[in-house]
Amino acid sequence: MRFKRTMSFIYGKLRMLVRPTNEYSPMRIDEIQKLFDDALACAASEKGLTEEKLELLAEKMADTVLPMADEVANLLHASLKGRMGSMLKERRRGNQRFLKRHVYLWQEGLDSLEALLVAAFELGEGFNAQYRSDAAHEQDCQFEALTRLHARANHVAQEVFILIRLRLCRWGAR
Repeated sequence: MRFKRTMSFIYGKLRMLVRPTNEYSPMRIDEIQKLFDDALACAASEKGLTEEKLELLAEKMADTVLPMADEVANLLHASLKGRMGSMLKERRRGNQRFLKRHVYLWQEGLDSLEALLVAAFELGEGFNAQYRSDAAHEQDCQFEALTRLHARANHVAQEVFILIRLRLCRWGAR
């Protein structure tokens, strides 16, 4: 009976943790763990639990905590859902500030990267156009492998560049 009261006390402390709120204040898992540890220590001192009793409590905890896990998960979900609008609004504001700084800091570098990608593509295209017929006539496998690797590298580099640009657009749109 004493164990259930202790667990109820800890559960009450956890319920206070997940009350829905309108302000965006995410908690890291280490903060939640510290609060749980503090609640357990508080319960131990208020209930007069010894080291041996705490070890017994730890053994029994799985049986008691697991049934509560669904309810705590539902409370966390409700809390998240309740503050989702303000939380996302704040995050998007931060993303927009980041985007402005990002564009200011990196626009010249991104332009240089794009110019480099275009130059690499054009050089490969010119090389391929100039030497392709000779390589085909000689059945030059090394030429074939290198031009295909170059084309693939250009393709991947272009995809990465486009993803960077799309991410910038996505941040800017919010």
